[in-house]
Amino acid sequence: MGFQITVVNSLLSLLNSHNNNDIIKITLISSIGDIKSAAEHPEVIKKLLSLCKDENKDIAIAAIRSLSKLLGDIT
Repeated sequence: MGFQITVVNSLLSLLNSHNNNDIIKITLISSIGDIKSAAEHPEVIKKLLSLCKDENKDIAIAAIRSLSKLLGDIT
C-alpha cells in the first residue's frame, strides 16, 4: 500500500506540473484512475473534479472516466 501512495503522489505531482502537454495529462489522469487506492486521497479527488471543468474536452472526459472508476468501487 505504501508503494501505491508513492505512485499516486508522484502522478499527482506530475499532473500539477505546468510543463505537460494534453496527451501527457490525459495519460496521467487515466493512470490515476487505474490505482484504486487513489480514491482515498482527497487531493486526488479534488484535482480530478477540477479537471472535469477543463476547457479541453478530452482532459475533462478523462477526468470524468477516472472519477467514475475510482468512485464506482467505493459504493
